[in-house]
Amino acid sequence: MKYAYPPDVLQFVQRSLETGEYASEDEVVVAGMRALRDVKQRHQTLRDDIQAALAEIDADLGEPWDVDSIKAELVAQLDADEPGA
Repeated sequence: MKYAYPPDVLQFVQRSLETGEYASEDEVVVAGMRALRDVKQRHQTLRDDIQAALAEIDADLGEPWDVDSIKAELVAQLDADEPGA
């Protein structure tokens, strides 16, 4: 299956094939679509979490933030998301 790509995307696809990272153009497209799906799912989860937190605040159920704890949790999540981690 052939696709019409903008020049920057075409270059990325070609590099991905040349390096052997993917065996076919279809594999590159499928990987890209899966990555897009995952990002959209993460964004929706984040939106849902934010809405739930705002509802708690509106209902006076919120707790004070522990900035150091939040920072440590975010750093741990970023470390876990890095390839090879």
